[in-house]
Amino acid sequence: MKIEHLKYAICISECGSINKAAEKFFLSQPNLSNALKSLEAELGFEIFSRSNHGIRITPQGQKFLVYARKITENYDLICSIPSQTTHSHLSVAAGYHSVIEEAFAQFCSVYSDCDSIHFSLHNMSFSDILESVYQNKNDMGVILVSPERRETILDFLKNRNLAYETVADLKLYIQCRKNHPLLKEGDFSFKDLQNYPFIDYKTKTLSSNTFFQDNDIPAPVKTIFVDERDTRCRIIATTDAFSIGCGLHPRVQNYYDLVNVPLSRYRLHMLVIYSRSSGLTKEGKAFVHLLKKELDSVHCE
Repeated sequence: MKIEHLKYAICISECGSINKAAEKFFLSQPNLSNALKSLEAELGFEIFSRSNHGIRITPQGQKFLVYARKITENYDLICSIPSQTTHSHLSVAAGYHSVIEEAFAQFCSVYSDCDSIHFSLHNMSFSDILESVYQNKNDMGVILVSPERRETILDFLKNRNLAYETVADLKLYIQCRKNHPLLKEGDFSFKDLQNYPFIDYKTKTLSSNTFFQDNDIPAPVKTIFVDERDTRCRIIATTDAFSIGCGLHPRVQNYYDLVNVPLSRYRLHMLVIYSRSSGLTKEGKAFVHLLKKELDSVHCE
């Protein structure tokens, strides 16, 4: 079995097409197809099912790709070991949370003097975080889990051979600007929130959950979707729009002059997830330590 063949299969799965993968490797489509058939013959099962509509990864192919990524990544690390060179690597998948971003910035600062670094933070949806860690595309993930979904998610992690660590229990807040009209009326009226635009990420991270129902808040009729956290905060700071989230990092909250109104009935568990087989690397453990430190600056219980 050749390393190149493993890389071919991984690239095909990521491109979703043998033709596109062939272009990346500067190979002809027939040559890449023959290499794939040779690999599948050696394995004794199909990695991809073929049809007129394209290719699909088989169940056995899914398992194969998980291990293939680990093998090729470790192979690349072995090949990249120069003498007397310190190499540090960490890839994190997470949702949109200012504390995670602050911890990652601190982590990058700590390791800035290393001879070679390869760090990445990928913002993605909840399901994509789980899948990327399972597929070994990221070393670890950070997810927020509601109490009612916790057992279901933990069973899912166990079935995927993923380990977890609970790093914090976080309160949930309505986030709005300091001079929002609802803050001028004495007791904050959650029911009146339906009169104002609600800001969510394009992945519907917030509106797809049960936040509104569980806190007796009418579902919003005006919704603004954004791609990233800074845009979300800027709109909240300059309009009467509101959003829902865990406590912002003080540096972010003070910069935008935002107010947090607590939702007393709701908590979210922040979990760090990673491969049970591989465990956390020293870089991963360092990031978790810094994440816990940054979480101390927000309201945790």
